Amino acid sequence: MILLLVVVLFVAVPCSAQISADIDTPYQYNTTLMNNDYTLMWTILDNTTIELAIVAKTSGWVAFGLGNSMNDADTMTGYVDDNTQQVIVIDGYSSSETQPDSDTSLKGRNDVVVFNGKQQNKQTTIKWQRALNTGDKKDKVFLNSTIDIIVAFSTKDKLSNIHTKKQQLSINFFTGEVVLPPDWKEMTHGILMSVGWGVFIMGGMLIARFCKFMGHSWFILHIIVNVIGLVATIIGFLIAIVMVKDDFSQSEPLSAVHSWFGLAVITGGISQPLIGFIADRLYDPDRKEIPVWPDQVHWWVGRIAIVLSIPTIFMGFGILKLKVVYWVLYALWLAGIVGLFVFFQIKGIKPHPTKKPDEMTMDDLPKSRSIEAI
Repeated sequence: MILLLVVVLFVAVPCSAQISADIDTPYQYNTTLMNNDYTLMWTILDNTTIELAIVAKTSGWVAFGLGNSMNDADTMTGYVDDNTQQVIVIDGYSSSETQPDSDTSLKGRNDVVVFNGKQQNKQTTIKWQRALNTGDKKDKVFLNSTIDIIVAFSTKDKLSNIHTKKQQLSINFFTGEVVLPPDWKEMTHGILMSVGWGVFIMGGMLIARFCKFMGHSWFILHIIVNVIGLVATIIGFLIAIVMVKDDFSQSEPLSAVHSWFGLAVITGGISQPLIGFIADRLYDPDRKEIPVWPDQVHWWVGRIAIVLSIPTIFMGFGILKLKVVYWVLYALWLAGIVGLFVFFQIKGIKPHPTKKPDEMTMDDLPKSRSIEAI
């Protein structure tokens, strides 16, 4: 600890005067995080050096790190001492979810060559400069590509005090591109819609088409599976409304198309059980043909909704910027569903093996009240 303080004081005294503590000139790029509690600003000075600034709503320490977690992060931690008003900045390295060590204590080098800061009205500003590539084995390089970073702050100056807030994101510091990870609402919405439609609603379709051999049980199972899918859909839709309340028209083109497709899918999903209920109530075992309304409308609304749900889900993957592996896994799942459908249709169980759907009449159907989904 004594060695750390000596190093910090050595750097703080001669270097702090070389950079203003105020945000007196606009930075090239900036991003605001953690509900506007933390703002990160930066400018590439001369293709060899970067200047960064943190403005956080706290009187404690602020931190910035290159890396996707504290298990391997090149860190900068800074604060303004509450008693002396001295600005402390530490070039560090973190190998675990604990307080980072200074680079010098790990036989590395302090590469925060210029820094300053201030604390006013419970707001802390820390500014510093360092080389894009320091050559220090404990430092990471600011590449001209999207790189992972972590940011955090605490309400206390004591560095061992755990962070009050933290966030992980990705930034290209040369272009200003900021990629935020999806929050819990986005992820929950995506999971509910993907599972609700990709598993339960599609499963309900397969049951309706290929499980008539079960007698009336197919109908009960069809309802149960579809109700689960519908509940997931409604919850996911409500979460979506909360997410877009400040941008209901969706200014991003992909998000706008996703929203319109999603509304069509939701409309079909909600109307399906209502039309199905009407079809069930109006079912007449003595009728000679299957009526367009409500039975065939029930079939086609379901089919169209399922087809529309597929591009809608993949557009959602694009909005969430999910890794390729998730696209591949979901595509394989859908391919499996299609494979089952084709297998049952051609070689396996058929709903009515003696006639094609467009050749059937009600005499070909079982004499019991149920929705005949074809």
